[in-house]
Amino acid sequence: MKKLFPILAILSLLALVACKPQAGPKEAGEKPQKPEISQEKILADLKEADEKDNPYKRGDYIAYSVTMVKELEEDQKTSVLLWVWSQGYSFSQGIFKAESGYSMPMKLVYGSQDGKLQEIIQARDGSEYAPSVLEMAGGDKKLADSLMERPDSQKDYDQLMESLAQDAKAKGLEGFNHKIDQIPGYEKDVIYIKTGPNHIPGTVEIAKKADYDQAKARLGTENWTYCPSVCYHGKTGLALESIIDSFED
Repeated sequence: MKKLFPILAILSLLALVACKPQAGPKEAGEKPQKPEISQEKILADLKEADEKDNPYKRGDYIAYSVTMVKELEEDQKTSVLLWVWSQGYSFSQGIFKAESGYSMPMKLVYGSQDGKLQEIIQARDGSEYAPSVLEMAGGDKKLADSLMERPDSQKDYDQLMESLAQDAKAKGLEGFNHKIDQIPGYEKDVIYIKTGPNHIPGTVEIAKKADYDQAKARLGTENWTYCPSVCYHGKTGLALESIIDSFED
C-alpha cells in the first residue's frame, strides 16, 4: 500500500495536464490579420508603377515624398489617401538637375487580404481637379480639403532629398554630397541666401557673387530677372541646380 500513493499522485498530475486547454489553430471564421501598408511599401509600389507605366525616362535618379492623409476600409479593400511629390533628376559635375516631376493627391487601393496594390487613382487636371479629389474622398468634403492641402514644405523637401540620396547611393553614384563650401563651381566668391519668399527651411541658396550682382543691376529693365544658383540641402549635402529671382537690398 505504501507504493500506491506515489502512483496515484502521478496519475492525478497527468490528468490535470490533459485537461489544460491547449493552443490550437485559429477558430473558423476568425478574420486574418490585415497586412500593414507602410510608407516604405507605398514608396516601393509607386516606384514600380512609375517604371512600368511611364513610356519615357523621367531621369537617372528618382525621388519621392509621400504624405499620408487617411487610410480607409472599402468593400474588402484598403484605400490610402495621400499626397505624392516625385522628381526625376540628372547628375553632372557634382550637382543634380530636375528633369521631370509631379505633385498631386492620389488614392492607392490595396487588397485587404493580401496587401497587394490593385489600383492607383490620380487627381484629374483642370476643372476636374477638385471634383476628382472629392470623388477619391468618397464625397467627404472635409477629407477632400485635407487631401488638397499641400504638405509642410520642409518635411516634404527633406523626404524628397533623402529619397534622392538613397536612390543615388543604390545606383552606385559617388561624389554627390558635399560640404557647403565644397560644391563644385561654388567653392569661393559666392553669396549664401537663407531667407526669401520662396525659401525652403533647411536649405541655402548659393550663387556666384558676380552673377548675383549682374542680375541685381538689371532689375527694372526686364520682365523677369534671375541668376543661376544651387539649392543646398543641409541634412543630405545635396546640391541642386536652381535660380534666384528675389534680390536683397
